[in-house]
Amino acid sequence: MGIRLEIVLLFAMGVILVLTFGIKTADIDIKKHLSGKEVEFTDTTFIEVGMESMQSIAHSSHGVRLNGVLMLDELNYHSKNLELLRAKKGIYHNDKIFLEGDIFVRQKEGFEYHAQQAVYDQAVQILDVNSPFLAKMDKNTIQGSSMRYDVRKKEIFAKEIAAVVYTVEK
Repeated sequence: MGIRLEIVLLFAMGVILVLTFGIKTADIDIKKHLSGKEVEFTDTTFIEVGMESMQSIAHSSHGVRLNGVLMLDELNYHSKNLELLRAKKGIYHNDKIFLEGDIFVRQKEGFEYHAQQAVYDQAVQILDVNSPFLAKMDKNTIQGSSMRYDVRKKEIFAKEIAAVVYTVEK
């Protein structure tokens, strides 16, 4: 009693046909595989350039781009008008950088600012600090509940301030 070769070949062809037509590749959603991280990196520097010059430099110890939003750890940001903007976490979304944790801002000439939460709008160059802040320049100090800093005009609008300002006698 042997098995005939035709039966074995028919069985193998049947299995192949079932496997071929049973798996639908169109049902596999590519977006499901890409809906997570788009890119992850460590110790990276971003340089933003315009048509005529460099706009800004940002450095991060670790970052992830997820669904079009760039999340950075240990962010250090420099631009033409900002000597340094530093935060523990930064989230880039469109032209805004949402900053969290130990925020430090140093103007090219002027005050240094410390806060815990802020939003920097790159397009209009305005830093909105929505947490208590401390601003220092030499012996001058300003404390407040929130502030808006126009980086281009170097103007600050703050709420609930307490300030110590030293002036030069004339």
